[in-house]
Amino acid sequence: QGARLLAKASVSFEYMLSATSKSGVVIKNIETDANQLNRVGVQGVRFMAMAFISCDDCTFENCIARNVLGYSSIPGVGLTIGGTSIRCQIVNCRLINCGSATQGADGVFMSGEANMVIGSTAINCFDTGFAVESSNASGIVGCITRSCGASAAITNAVNDDKYANFIDGLSAFDTTGGGGVTGLIQIGCPLATSTGNLYDTSVSNVVLSNPTVGTGVGPAINIRQTGTPKAVRLSIDSVRVFNATTQGILIDGDNVSIRNSD
Repeated sequence: QGARLLAKASVSFEYMLSATSKSGVVIKNIETDANQLNRVGVQGVRFMAMAFISCDDCTFENCIARNVLGYSSIPGVGLTIGGTSIRCQIVNCRLINCGSATQGADGVFMSGEANMVIGSTAINCFDTGFAVESSNASGIVGCITRSCGASAAITNAVNDDKYANFIDGLSAFDTTGGGGVTGLIQIGCPLATSTGNLYDTSVSNVVLSNPTVGTGVGPAINIRQTGTPKAVRLSIDSVRVFNATTQGILIDGDNVSIRNSD
């Protein structure tokens, strides 16, 4: 803990720090700078910061990840909880300047089961601030995004059904990219090639605010279906949308309830 790691200039490598199939690891008070500006000229892979892959009970706490970069249409990521990770957390972390306009990156990406990102902030991330994909019982709690391409996503991109993911507390301000067709918040099944549905998702206590009309692209919240699978039994509660470019909430799913929203 307490270190600042800077990726070496003019060298192409993927992860700055990663752990695979570990248990009980805590990475705390670490700052990682993937140094995209001084490495893009030799880039052959995406530039990532830190990751737990298929780990159990591991935590990033009070960490900073900045200047990651996607490559060849594959997003980079600031902090990753990936693979089949279980009960991992990202707590009070900051994701800064992730990706570029042509090589996007997520602030946080999570997959697995019972994982959470809590009290964290994504600023100037050119893909999605916080992404939960192909997960069960995982969520985004009390987080903030500013000037990100999109704010958050809960999606299923595999052939198995996934259940009980949630957003509880999210403030998205000045979402300049807007996520295009995916929306500022995307919920659903974005791949026509997958067959798994997304069940019992909850989105609550969310504010999506753009300061001027015409900021961003697409709907504020997009319940999205591309192929056969879809979002089913989705609850949207206490959501406020201001200055969406097209729709406030666009729904292509089954059994969707909207309550207490503006």
